[in-house]
Amino acid sequence: MQVVQSVAGFTLGRADLLRRALAKRNDEEVAQHRIQFVKGAEERSRISESKANQIFEWLERCAGYSLNKSHAVAYAMVAYQTAYLKANHPVEFLDAMTQTDGDAELRDDHTPGGLLGYIVPSGVYTDRGSTSLRRLFLNRCQWRWLFGFENRDGIFDIHRSFKFCPVIVAKGGETQCIQATFMRRNVDDWEQAEEHVLAYPRERVEQFSPSSLAMLEIHASRDFDVLSRMYAQGVLHGDENSDGWSVKYAREYDMTIDSKLFPPRPIDYCIIQ
Repeated sequence: MQVVQSVAGFTLGRADLLRRALAKRNDEEVAQHRIQFVKGAEERSRISESKANQIFEWLERCAGYSLNKSHAVAYAMVAYQTAYLKANHPVEFLDAMTQTDGDAELRDDHTPGGLLGYIVPSGVYTDRGSTSLRRLFLNRCQWRWLFGFENRDGIFDIHRSFKFCPVIVAKGGETQCIQATFMRRNVDDWEQAEEHVLAYPRERVEQFSPSSLAMLEIHASRDFDVLSRMYAQGVLHGDENSDGWSVKYAREYDMTIDSKLFPPRPIDYCIIQ
């Protein structure tokens, strides 16, 4: 496209029409573009008719593989950018995946009510760093499934202490209840998911963890009643209102993370071997 623009003065639109004709092997349309190219090359670049035809023939031969190469590069760039956003900005990435409209025939997860499914670490429902993601799933989506597995039996070739979970979210609306289960060990349980899950109400998430919206690993519905009574008669550690504990938690000092707290000191002695 750049060649025909520079040599023959093609507009970007006409250059794209030539690209399409070459890609679809439309000989009749290509022949018309050849005439325009030869004429434009002579007027714009003072290139002879024979030389212009030679360049055009080179473009025709090149189209057999260069189009594939250009597409490969373009798709590689998109894949790299997408992977970067997913790894470094997961909340924004999943927000775009669940909220952006798209072609209903190609991307069901872009349509209203379309589903988005991922297998993610268990931190999606426990870690403080995932708070924004949980808030997104609760307030702007319908969080339908959370099926927690533990890896003690080596479902995945990772450390057996790790936990992970399939998560299914529907675009739009607001979450009222999540079908959830935790600490499953047999991956076949996912095939009969309805037999193992319990209804995890949104109000319980907000009651047990109002600031971070973390989810407790509940095993039975009666656990909700027990926990509700416990939480109703006490004050949460993370409660920041006037009745709260005003407690802030932090890990111990670490020479790596907290290196700024340990400034280097000048060496005023020598080492004798």
